[in-house]
Amino acid sequence: MQLYSGYVAEMQELIPTGSMKSVEGTPHDYKKLRVIREGMEATQAEGRDPPGYDDPVALDKWDSKLHEAGRLFSPKTGITLQLDTTSPAVVVYTANYLPENASGEAGERFQRHSGICLETQYFPNSPHIPSFPSTVVSKGEKYDETTVCHFKYTPKS
Repeated sequence: MQLYSGYVAEMQELIPTGSMKSVEGTPHDYKKLRVIREGMEATQAEGRDPPGYDDPVALDKWDSKLHEAGRLFSPKTGITLQLDTTSPAVVVYTANYLPENASGEAGERFQRHSGICLETQYFPNSPHIPSFPSTVVSKGEKYDETTVCHFKYTPKS
């Protein structure tokens, strides 16, 4: 995974406090393409139980224009997902609370951390944090955000 973000929201009981901290040298440092599992396991050292991600990261480039937010790559399949958005943040969630041996509609079995979600959005708790971009939409105002997913397949050599 690679995210164009230098800061992650500090959390208290999964709610942003309003403070931002640098991702440099932390499990949240995805400025360069990196294996997700490495960072997820390192979150346990931060006291996260269960380990994994459920964190809003501030995108480096945000001015209401469509910009690349990050990408996911699977060396196993050769598939790359490029995520573009007009939103100021991405919440990275790694199915930390998925019940063990959950089953899907077709009877397939899922395990905790068997998926990842990149949720483009504004910061959770933003109505209570003046320093976060506003999420208030007044009567008569237009609200419009765009997220685009680009998929690319690169065959193995």
